[in-house]
Amino acid sequence: MEKNGIQPDFIAFSAYVNGLCRLDYVNEAYQAFAEMTTRGLEPNNITYNSIISAFCRAGNMAEALKLQQNMRQSGLVPDVYTSNILIDGLCRQGNLKMVDSLLLDMCSNGQIPDTVTYNTIINAYCRAQDMNGAMNFMNKMLAAGCEPDIFTYNIWMHSLCSNHMLNQAGKVLDELVARGCPPNSVTYNTLIDGICSDVLDRAMILTGRLIKMAFQPNTITLNVFLSHFCKQGFGKRALIWAEKLREDSFIFDDAIRNIIDWAQREMENGPQVNNEDIDRCLFLEFLMFMTYETMHNNRSSKARHVPADKCFAPASSNTIKILDTG
Repeated sequence: MEKNGIQPDFIAFSAYVNGLCRLDYVNEAYQAFAEMTTRGLEPNNITYNSIISAFCRAGNMAEALKLQQNMRQSGLVPDVYTSNILIDGLCRQGNLKMVDSLLLDMCSNGQIPDTVTYNTIINAYCRAQDMNGAMNFMNKMLAAGCEPDIFTYNIWMHSLCSNHMLNQAGKVLDELVARGCPPNSVTYNTLIDGICSDVLDRAMILTGRLIKMAFQPNTITLNVFLSHFCKQGFGKRALIWAEKLREDSFIFDDAIRNIIDWAQREMENGPQVNNEDIDRCLFLEFLMFMTYETMHNNRSSKARHVPADKCFAPASSNTIKILDTG
């Protein structure tokens, strides 16, 4: 622009800085940001938030926090979005003490933490395996009148299922339904992954409960089942199902292709299985078949939740054929 005698204005500089930040060109963005202020073009909250977010993604929290102070010194008031960006960056680094300090600072400056704030912190505590800390912030969330959303519940689901706490996950499922918060595909797939990893008796109980609810499987659901066939020593079953999916023109993503490679390696290693493993394999076959039937029947229609008693209809004679294959 300047070569043509045109001086960039505030809008041009802001767009340039924001574009560099989106590309994670942090150093270049900061240079443009500094040039902007040198020319007397004072950045606004949007520009500050963009570059703070870029530094957070780069893991440079010291510079991100310094920019927050610069905002205040320039007369701008950091908003909830600014604080959420910083909290997310600190949570990614596991710096929960600093998160607590920032949250206090946020509240003392009149900012009200929102659902994003609490979800980010709860997720960080769950990742740190500090369930008490996560529950503490869940209670703070409720006490503040901030209603948990499906993301909040999915965070809990993932943490509980990862720790084989399937009974508690079932209670969370009950709570979100009671609060009028419908489960989504992430909820179901998280639970299904937990079911496949859990003790068979408890897995069957929770499966029975899912069957009574609205459930629409997707490609991720298939990935979960195929990977569990491999984990439990039944790579051949994963390959047979993959071939059936291919014949039915299902599109394979990178995840499924990686699982197929895994299954082929399992076949070469000659897995050792026992009777309990065989029972679990039959359980997986049941879930996989019902999922396949549902997806096959609904591929021509738009994705939607349907009653589970329709999704998991009584097994047809094809079930026996698939179980007997290979």
